[in-house]
Amino acid sequence: MIATGRVSWFNLQKKIGFVKVDNGESDAFLHVSVLKAAGYVSVPAGTTLRVKIELDGNRPRVAEVLSVDTSTANPGEPGPVRRKKNPTEAPPDSAKARTRASLRLDGSTPTTTASMKSE
Repeated sequence: MIATGRVSWFNLQKKIGFVKVDNGESDAFLHVSVLKAAGYVSVPAGTTLRVKIELDGNRPRVAEVLSVDTSTANPGEPGPVRRKKNPTEAPPDSAKARTRASLRLDGSTPTTTASMKSE
């Protein structure tokens, strides 16, 4: 089920928190791995989240964070912590091709099959 709610609390050291779902009876469990998938490591209390909720046994848990609105965070709370991009993650294929094509040790322009035929 897709729902909107506000972060009740989130503890980065424990890597867990809870979201008070607007139409729910109990808070939904929020794990840091779900936040990381959305590009965050931590969010302040009061932050509005649009989330996908699944039941884990009889207890609701956040399965996916769809959107984050930190403008509703409680005053005095530290700002959200965004996830750092992993430098070992491969760039998209088009970026790989551009990088590979532009990296020539002698500074020359890469030759293509078409330019080799015309020579």
